[in-house]
Amino acid sequence: MELLVMAALLASPVSAPAVGQKAPRAPVEPLPRGSRVLVLNAALAPVALEEVAAARGWKVDSAPAATQAIVAARAGKPKLLVVSAGLVDAQRLALLRGAAPGAKVILTRGAGEVVPELPEQVQVEVLAAPYDAAGLSAAVARAVAPRAPPTAEDKQRAQEAKAEQKEKKELARRIAALTVDRILAMAEPLEGEGAALEQLMERAKHKAAGGPERLTPPEQDLLFASSVMELGLDGFATRPEGDRANETVLSLRRVGLEAESAALEEAVRLLARHGRRASAVDRLAAKEKLEPKERARWGELAAVLDKDRVDPGRERVTHALLEYARAQRKALKLETRPAATVAAAGAQP
Repeated sequence: MELLVMAALLASPVSAPAVGQKAPRAPVEPLPRGSRVLVLNAALAPVALEEVAAARGWKVDSAPAATQAIVAARAGKPKLLVVSAGLVDAQRLALLRGAAPGAKVILTRGAGEVVPELPEQVQVEVLAAPYDAAGLSAAVARAVAPRAPPTAEDKQRAQEAKAEQKEKKELARRIAALTVDRILAMAEPLEGEGAALEQLMERAKHKAAGGPERLTPPEQDLLFASSVMELGLDGFATRPEGDRANETVLSLRRVGLEAESAALEEAVRLLARHGRRASAVDRLAAKEKLEPKERARWGELAAVLDKDRVDPGRERVTHALLEYARAQRKALKLETRPAATVAAAGAQP
């Protein structure tokens, strides 16, 4: 009997793994049953989400905006985030990822939506929206698949990114040491008005990150005006910045950009005729409902802002923003340290 068993084993077609090689693993589900998934915004493809979640036994939480999603992520500890790219910027996405440490991220990108800028070392799956169940399942599988070991090129890119990040931190430290007076005076290490405005905006954004309520009215005007001029009408309308379009209209007017203020105000009225405009998703839906004449007018309004995003329009806008900053110099004082410390910081090269 023992000889028969040994002969049967030797005749078996299954071969043992070669020396030094691991046995192949059986395929497993990308996420275990019962895993929690957080979706922002589920309204883009509810049928696909329900189908995939039901087939795999996942628990789905939904949030309509970034703030609610951050709260839900801290409470639910999801293993997967499915995020609409049009509802988050780089800062909000970083906060969302921090609220759900270790969770994989899938960004859904609809027509006209812009994927937020991410560090090179962050790997995020991007899925076209509206998506179907098969596309979502494939994106989930790719997102949770084990990453291949980094190649020499990957390591080189990581080192370059790390060096660039270190350089940015050093620049931020030097910016923090500059007073607003010095920035506006174009002192070293600044070169021209563009660099001065960029550093002034960096200081205002850094202050806003600690709490928007800390911003003075002139700082809010500069941030609102610079955001719409940087994004253009289409980008502004479909991004979270557009939630405060009415305030941006007033900010542009106070800065002295009357034509741009009027163009944005009319564009907001066009969207208001076709539904709510309280969120980026609402505005995107309203924009798609524009009639042919309204769509043509939208293009004309967009051109008003687009011409200011390239030279010489950009130079004119930069000069206007800096002139407003000079006029509001006292209200823009970001430096609250003692006078001796401020003087020492201003003396640094």
